[in-house]
Amino acid sequence: MALTATDLFNDATTREIGGIGPDQVNLIVSDLIGVQQMLQAAVPTINNLSDLHTQVIINQLNEEIASIENANSPTGTLVLGTDLGQFVGRAINDIHRDIIDIAQGDAGVQALFNPTPLPDVNSAPAPFHDSADQTAFVTQWIQDSNHLGQMAQTIANNGFQGDIAGLVAQLQTFNNNSNAFDMSQGGLFSARFWNEFRTDGTSGTAATALIEGLQTQNAGEVAAAVEQLATNSADVGSNNRMADGGSYADVVAAAQATAVAPADGGGGGDGGGGGGGAGGGGGGGDAGGGATPAPAFSDLGLTFNDATRAMEGGLWQNVVEEGGQGHGSIVRYITDLTNVQTGLQAEVAAGQFTDANTLDHVNTILADLTTALSAATASVNGGGDFGSVAAAETALRASHLDILNVVKNDPNLATLATNNDATGFLAAPTGLADGVTAATAPHANLAEIGVIFNDAASQILGGVNADNADVITADVNAVVADLQALMVANPTLFGGLTGIHADTVVRQLQLENTYIAQAAISPDAARGSNDNFLDIIDIIQGDTNLANMANQGGVSGFTPFGDALNPTPRYQDNDAQTNFWANFIADGNSLGQQAQQLVGSGDAAAISSLITQLQTFEKNASDFDMAQGGIFGARFDNELTPSSTLGAEVDAMIKGLNTGNVALVAAAAGVIHDNAADVAGNNIPITGGDYNADGLTVADVLSTAVAAPAVAAAAAAPAADAAAPAAAAAAPAVAAAPAAAAATLAAADAGTHDLAPTPAEVHHSAIADMAQQFHHMWG
Repeated sequence: MALTATDLFNDATTREIGGIGPDQVNLIVSDLIGVQQMLQAAVPTINNLSDLHTQVIINQLNEEIASIENANSPTGTLVLGTDLGQFVGRAINDIHRDIIDIAQGDAGVQALFNPTPLPDVNSAPAPFHDSADQTAFVTQWIQDSNHLGQMAQTIANNGFQGDIAGLVAQLQTFNNNSNAFDMSQGGLFSARFWNEFRTDGTSGTAATALIEGLQTQNAGEVAAAVEQLATNSADVGSNNRMADGGSYADVVAAAQATAVAPADGGGGGDGGGGGGGAGGGGGGGDAGGGATPAPAFSDLGLTFNDATRAMEGGLWQNVVEEGGQGHGSIVRYITDLTNVQTGLQAEVAAGQFTDANTLDHVNTILADLTTALSAATASVNGGGDFGSVAAAETALRASHLDILNVVKNDPNLATLATNNDATGFLAAPTGLADGVTAATAPHANLAEIGVIFNDAASQILGGVNADNADVITADVNAVVADLQALMVANPTLFGGLTGIHADTVVRQLQLENTYIAQAAISPDAARGSNDNFLDIIDIIQGDTNLANMANQGGVSGFTPFGDALNPTPRYQDNDAQTNFWANFIADGNSLGQQAQQLVGSGDAAAISSLITQLQTFEKNASDFDMAQGGIFGARFDNELTPSSTLGAEVDAMIKGLNTGNVALVAAAAGVIHDNAADVAGNNIPITGGDYNADGLTVADVLSTAVAAPAVAAAAAAPAADAAAPAAAAAAPAVAAAPAAAAATLAAADAGTHDLAPTPAEVHHSAIADMAQQFHHMWG
């Protein structure tokens, strides 16, 4: 007797018990492919909920098959573009049991496919405790799952009259965003929920069916997809907990209770009932039926500027969050472009573009947005359908820049983008003209050198890859050589503070070569490049002398990017990092004061001693930064290494001490303090609160950190150590840290990259102890 789909699946179930050895992989995969083929043949179309459930099973088998094929691969091997880490087995278990549950819960499916149930577990799986990012995503996803379904059902109920194309575009965006977010998470989150969120998961299958049902006017398929989206949102809501520990029950209830109607649907229009209008229920505006007004084009442009800024240096993602920095710029980019996409669609639906040519250009932008969204996701997942990372990054850059060009060259759009003095859709730095290279470009002054820098900033939009690495490297090296030559030839233009800033730019460009070399190896390299390029531009534009030199004779270099929509999240330090910054700030301020007191004094011994301390200060900072790596290094390499602000300021201070240059020492001391203030503002002590950027001792620097309950055992700090007064003896306040129980290195290191704790990092949890033991580390 021929084997059935049920027989094959049951065979796979038996073979999976106890784990999947290499000798079982092909047998299990063969079973599951057979199940897929049989179910596809039995249910070629979707007309009801049982058909849709069958299609969900077919699609989820793609995920299970991919996981099984990689079950014996090294940890970290990407599965369908995602690093599941040690949870590949968890993913297989979850998908396999979910398929059984789907079949057992639907009599229509059982008629075709009736796998044997597994024994019940003694207790339900613990709800997944979401991070803040995950909470925001799941909340929006629940709302969209229900609201998009409601809009589709309204269109179907009204004889498929309404803006089907607009709703289809929203559903595609919903699908892309859900898929991209899950891919960016990886680990246990994806192992548990990728069969819910992915395009081949329950959510993606239902959304795809909804699109098909709308386009083919299949009321049965629409109804099934709407019901599945709502049911799935409730299921996920019950299996997750918000970042604050709360339930999603109220979110689900509100989403299912809120009536949302589509634009131009039977329930919308100028006088119809329901939510109506382009933006769904609530609000006012011109789209009819109580629609939310479409956003201003200039506001969409500011959002697009944020996306441009995010893609400088390349998009990045990490499965493990570090220091409260999120999972990567891919999330920010996708969010920005999706908001632009949905806003632009709302403007089209509201009839804002009456000129035919402009409307055509808007449709070009929408097409580019679709390409950019797809390429962005592919660029951090091995290249995806584009075939390679280089191809994905090239498509990402091309589509993104094309949007800017379309807006620039359409008079109507260009005017809308700059309404009310806005700078929407701000042009990115422009590359060198065709046929001109870094070697042949003019470089007589800082403006011309800045144009070469602009070429590097343009080329690196979207990321460094095999196709552009040589050009970017040539640009960077040319700017370094030309700027150094300009400084030597014009010492009066580059004296004092301006000279320190120019030297910092040179050093950070030299650091950039390290990131370029790491681009294909570390996801953190893109984060480092992003911070580095943007910081270099800020240094030039923030120094009046350099800014004037960079803009002369009708030539502009070191072109700024548009502003970020939100400030970069402050880095949440662990205890070792808190100790480090406290010493770095205190010693920097103290050394700066000592240098100003000694310069020109003629006290050679004291000056020599101070120079040794400055060199030790620089070395310790660099050593600590290099030991951290990860996002910490990517954010602070250009503050802490010799190829950074620190290197430039220390060298300037030593030069000033050796030559008796009071002004140069004062300038260097000012930069050291400014650097301390900068890092103090960008970091959060482990206990919460702030660093005091003006502190001269560790205790001073930590005096503005959040106070915590005193620890009696830590109160007896040595009286001779002025850096560790008893008043500072406090244990870290767990509630103040975003990662619970971060007071121990075991917890703090959970968010770092590939660095096992070293003996030098083992600290007591009291602030007094932090001050005590690190006070001597810096000499």
